Amino acid sequence: MPGIDGMELLRRCKADPGCSAEFVVITAYGSIPVAVEAMRHGAFDFITKPFDNDRLLPILERIRAQRGEARPTGEVPVEIDQAIVGAAPAMQRVKELVAICTATEANVLLCGETGTGKDLIASVIHKNSPRRASPFVKVCCAVFPRDLVASELYGHERGAFTGADRAKKGRFELASGGTLYLADVDDIPFEEQVKLLRVIEERLCERVGGSAALRVDVRVVAATHRDLYGMVSEGRFREDLWYRLAVFPVDLPPLRDRLEDLPELAAHFARRAARRFGLPEIAPSREDVGLLAAYPWPGNIRELAAVIDRAAIL
Repeated sequence: MPGIDGMELLRRCKADPGCSAEFVVITAYGSIPVAVEAMRHGAFDFITKPFDNDRLLPILERIRAQRGEARPTGEVPVEIDQAIVGAAPAMQRVKELVAICTATEANVLLCGETGTGKDLIASVIHKNSPRRASPFVKVCCAVFPRDLVASELYGHERGAFTGADRAKKGRFELASGGTLYLADVDDIPFEEQVKLLRVIEERLCERVGGSAALRVDVRVVAATHRDLYGMVSEGRFREDLWYRLAVFPVDLPPLRDRLEDLPELAAHFARRAARRFGLPEIAPSREDVGLLAAYPWPGNIRELAAVIDRAAIL
């Protein structure tokens, strides 16, 4: 393409109202950030070189299945809009990104402060994806002892270590066909990150103490409350793993940046508290919401939910 590159071609085609083509980006390993940018500009999906038809054909099938049903840019399906509470501009952008990534097989990295709702967004992505009928397996990477990370993620064979009195499937095996949610992915020890990278790349894993390679078909959604790319710069997180996880990043705003959602959120959690505790439903008043809006909410949505629970009980 003399004079332009593939990204410029994508931009021009997507800007042409007469263009109905879908685009799949095929990229070399070192160009994954470019692929991420391409998806933001409207590419349907991407795959890395080298590739074969086993990886390409499922993407083409999804394109065929969605032809004639493409959503206009910015439109959010009702299921996603209702599952994620809030209409602030920052949250509307989150909903739009979730709507885009649910139709792809791209790995998703959810970024945001503690308590901003990353678990909920991961669940919404899975429930609205083509993998919705398969398992959604959550892994909290922060709770594993360092010497048991491999066993928890990939499983182990009987006798692999002291106390391994039976074989055990790992989380990748349990999530095969579905979605694996790696919460607090930044807590995976550096020495274990290369194993995780290989499993994500090759879709093959070995149980601890085993020798057989097990094929796992898993989409990875990861989450972090830290500056993961900053950790890459400091040498505390592998750059190649970051590229694999952050194919489609979604940044969740803190509650202080979406205070216009407070009335709706407070009412939502008040209704939930009434159901959970068997209490009469009492909607927060305007005075209540005013008090809530004057607080900085360092714990974000999670802290708000706890405060509303306590208020409902009192």
